[in-house]
Amino acid sequence: MGCGRALAKSILILANAIFLLTGLALIVVGGLTLSNFSYFAQISGHAITSAAVLIVVVGSFIFIVSAIGFFSAIKDNYCALKLYGAIVLIIFVLEIAAAIAAFVYRGDIVDSFENGFEGILKDYNKQPQSFKDAVNSIQQKFRCCGVHNATDYISAGQIIPTSCCPGNTCNGEKYFVSGCVDAVADMLKRNIGNVGITALIFGLFLIALMVCAFCLGREIKDYMV
Repeated sequence: MGCGRALAKSILILANAIFLLTGLALIVVGGLTLSNFSYFAQISGHAITSAAVLIVVVGSFIFIVSAIGFFSAIKDNYCALKLYGAIVLIIFVLEIAAAIAAFVYRGDIVDSFENGFEGILKDYNKQPQSFKDAVNSIQQKFRCCGVHNATDYISAGQIIPTSCCPGNTCNGEKYFVSGCVDAVADMLKRNIGNVGITALIFGLFLIALMVCAFCLGREIKDYMV
């Protein structure tokens, strides 16, 4: 086995072992997101739920593809390596498209959240308890109050809930200053940046994997001949 073949094989085995664990981690993260952020979905519709399901699907896909790459490299299977390389190329294209979509449509999630929150605040005291719990959880988690600020409740003729105060206790009406729409928008802005960096790093990994897969496949094919 030549040095180039040995190096390509080692990279594929190591990288796909890591991606196997990454895929498994994404499945777990997606599942936890579905569980822990269910209150957010009450307000924003299914934006967060859909994202969490997508994470699980992507994690499962990465797990399966990585398994193909891992075992094809170990077994020196030419056909499996070609299949793996083609799939990685498709993933690379989809990843670029997904990163662009996440950046372009980030405003839709904020708009959906804002519209949902405004609808709830107009008649907050008559809302089902699940909606109130969702609002209270968001206000405590993001340390925010109302759509834009605490006066949104007053304008709607509602009593300002204690979740607008630190520790769910309002002493001297010291409400959170930030509105929840701004808080959620800031969170998305920070995360979009992380998504861009992650997409870039992951894209470079995918390019390296494609090169290794096709080079190893060619080496195996030449050896077979």
